This record gives sequence, structure tokens and C-alpha cells, in this order.
Amino acid sequence: MNLAKFFSELKRRNVYKVAVAYAVVSWLLIQAASIFFPAFDAPAWVMKIFIIVIIFGFPVALIFSWAFEITPEGIKLESEIEPSKSVTRRTGRKIVAVTIALAVLAAGLFVYQLVRSKPTVAPRQSEAATAAPNKSIAVLPFDNLSRDSDNAYFCEDVQDEILTRLAKVAIAHQWFGECLQSQGRVKEGLAELRRAQEVDPLSLVNNALVGFALDTVGKTSEAIAQLRRTIEMEPNFANSYGLLGNVLEAHGQLKEAIVEYEKNISLGEDPIDLAQLGRAYFLIGRKAEAQQLWDKLKALSERQYVPAYSLALVQLAFGDKDAAIRSLEKSYQDHAPFDSADLGWILIDHRLDDLRSDPRFKQLITRIFSGKPR
Repeated sequence: MNLAKFFSELKRRNVYKVAVAYAVVSWLLIQAASIFFPAFDAPAWVMKIFIIVIIFGFPVALIFSWAFEITPEGIKLESEIEPSKSVTRRTGRKIVAVTIALAVLAAGLFVYQLVRSKPTVAPRQSEAATAAPNKSIAVLPFDNLSRDSDNAYFCEDVQDEILTRLAKVAIAHQWFGECLQSQGRVKEGLAELRRAQEVDPLSLVNNALVGFALDTVGKTSEAIAQLRRTIEMEPNFANSYGLLGNVLEAHGQLKEAIVEYEKNISLGEDPIDLAQLGRAYFLIGRKAEAQQLWDKLKALSERQYVPAYSLALVQLAFGDKDAAIRSLEKSYQDHAPFDSADLGWILIDHRLDDLRSDPRFKQLITRIFSGKPR
């Protein structure tokens, strides 16, 4: 092959110009995408796929420019056009003009992004803004700018009213998120719980629930990190330890889960907490301690209401599936509250996985979610 002739042919067929034009157009498209994709809340993978498509399109564009020619009559194979009738030179000039125009536009977008991303606040303010939770809301104290000291009470009342209303919004998102979780719609549930967290970022309940919800969508490492952050916020918030133990147990880390369950119990002995620790003891081989907690649960059930769901968790660990299903059915018949300590987790609770293929369990699920009154 004559390389000189080959490169001359590349030039004649405008392959070089198409390559430069494609690079400019790609740059322009990537600049535009980096502006518009975030505006439409597009996930990060969309941008990655977009760039991959552009990269794979480059050789296609070069092959097209080599094999075809754009003529006044339309696109034709280059081999079908006589050299005397070729318009590649005119087409080349058009490609150069369009490339220059697009390059100017791409450069303008690039400058716009640089200007937009330039910090407009002093360093200390910028650091403070970075440290604040994403999309969080801060309600600062209202200053009394009037000379009337009696208005100070009014300012305090306004601030309290705003905080109260924001708390109600957060609770609404939290309850809706838990409701979606209970129906097995875990991704939507996580989204609602995150909204609750954004409105009230200091809520221990919201932060703990977000941690557990992250695990239900497969983000285990994020879930553990979030629950540990919640514990750091308030070491005496028992629920964080219980949820962290639950996540660790779900992934086979029984010893670590027991440490968290024991901390949970040290801050209060709810039936569900006793059940979680009792079943974990049994599964790791500490059967005597498991039996003690089981006896404690049974004795407690004679003095107060103990959710049969809690009993079912221990019975299932003991290997008594029949008793566990009877307890779950009793929980349903008792009109037990549909919350995380009872039937509210029946679709997502990993501790019930051994029952999911049982026809009686499937029948119970159907009754629970049939919409018919109990």
C-alpha cells in the first residue's frame, strides 16, 4: 500500500476534517450534558453511557466519511461518484465553517461553566456551607429589630411555629417512607426517608431509619456507616444499636450484631430487643443465654402485651417453624400495630426468609395485604 497516496485520499475524502469536527461536536455535547443532566436529576450512570456512546461513534463517523460522500442528490457511496463530479472540496469547506462555529459555542459553554463554578463567598463561609448537610434547612433566631421589647415574644413564637411545621413535614415523609417499606417498595421508601432527613437532619429517628433503608436496597456499607453516624450523634439512642445489629446479622456478622444488640438492651428492654438478642445468642451457639431471654419474654407476655411477632423471631431461630407461623397468625388476629416492631416488616425482614416458601406464610401475606378489614 502506498502510504502517501492513502493519506492523500484521507485528506481528499475529508476524513481529517470529520475527525476534528466530531471531536468539537463531542466536546460541545459533553459540555451541554454536564449542564442539563443535573438539571433533570439524571443519575451519574447516564453521563457515563452518554460519553461511551460518543467514543464508539468516533470510528463510525470516520468510516462513514471514507465510504460515503454527501452530494446535492443525497448521500452516495464514494465509489459510485466520478472524480470529476466529486464535491468533497466544497463539502470540506462547509465542514470547516461548521466546526469553527461549534468550537466557538463549545468554548463559550466552557467559560460559562468556569464562571458558574467560581466561588463567590469568602473561604470561611464556603467551609461552613460545605459542612452543612445537603439540602438541609436552618431556622435561625428572629431578631427583634423594633424598639418594643414586647415584640421579642412574637419573634420567638414565629421561630417555634416554623420549627413545629417543619417537624410535621419531616414526620409525614418518615411515615410515608415506612409505609412504602412495609409494602416492599424499598427504593421509594428510602427516597421518602431521605426527604424526611433533609427537612430534619438532626432527627435521630430519621437518621436511623435511613440507615436501615439503605441496607434494604443493597447499600450495606452505606447503611452501616449511616447507623454509626447516628450513634455518634446520640450514643443513648437505643434504636440505632438495634437497627445496626439487624443489618450486621443479615450479612452473617453475628458476633458484631450481638455487641450492638447488647448495647441496645442496656438502654431498655423492649420485647423486640429481647427477641433480637435471644435469637442471635441461639444462632451463635450460646443456647443457655438464649433460653434465659426466651423465658424472660414468655414471663413478660403474662404481665403485658408482647407482640407475637417478637416470639416468632425466636421460635424460628429455635427451628420451630410451625410455632413461628402460629405466632405470626396470632399477631395478625390480635390486630397488632403495623409498625417495625410487628407486622410492618414482614415483607422485608430477612429473619423470616426461612418461612417465605411455606404456603401458610404466603397465605398470611395475602390476607395481610388484601385490604380487607381484620
